[in-house]
Amino acid sequence: MSPSNSDALTALGYIYHVKEVFEEAIMYYHEALGICPYDPITHDLLSSCLHYYGNLKYD
Repeated sequence: MSPSNSDALTALGYIYHVKEVFEEAIMYYHEALGICPYDPITHDLLSSCLHYYGNLKYD
């Protein structure tokens, strides 16, 4: 995988997100946004992931 492929990094983040491995998902979303900072899909996915991660962490 090319390290500059933000779509692939977002996809990896989404896989971890669906598996509820939120810390890994957040890492990949941030990496993707470092390459393509204005991607609205990645921003939405990251926001959702942070919401669920926060709820689990503080319940």
